[in-house]
Amino acid sequence: MMGDYRIYRDGILFGLICDNSLYIKPTSQGAAQLKELVMRFPYQGAKEHFLITDVDDRDYLVAIIKATVPALPRPRPKRNPMTESKKPM
Repeated sequence: MMGDYRIYRDGILFGLICDNSLYIKPTSQGAAQLKELVMRFPYQGAKEHFLITDVDDRDYLVAIIKATVPALPRPRPKRNPMTESKKPM
């Protein structure tokens, strides 16, 4: 697995902080908000993400996140064996 930090909004994983760099999952909606399109691998074995170089501009970050999160798939609900009814034998 990877280290560092995962970033969520509304239960959706959209970004990572690895080696003091901010990475956002790539979407066409997010790409439209970027000042510069830089793709990098956040860690070995990961898929490419957008590398966000301007992390001091709050409005810029909010715009990227608001564009990216709705474009990402919703997580599947986890199965809870404690709430499922037992099957009759």
